[in-house]
Amino acid sequence: MNEIEKVNDFLGQAQTFYLTTVDGDRPKCRPVAFHMLSGDRVCFGIGDFKEVYKQMQKIYNEQTGYKLEIFHLEDATAEFRGMLGINETYSFA
Repeated sequence: MNEIEKVNDFLGQAQTFYLTTVDGDRPKCRPVAFHMLSGDRVCFGIGDFKEVYKQMQKIYNEQTGYKLEIFHLEDATAEFRGMLGINETYSFA
């Protein structure tokens, strides 16, 4: 099993996980449940009625001009955490 498959399996077992973004000048963690493995990427989906969708849409549109629906993260880090800290870390470009 490669690293991206490990992350996808972990997300499936967790059922709900958190996406951390920046809201203004403050970090904000939001629960996410939908994900799917597409090739070598884990893709996520967020309802277009949610504030995180609007925030990410604005940032994404400014950078690419495209509309955000199903998305994947670039230059991302996945951390598997336990009660005492980080157990495993994977970085994806």
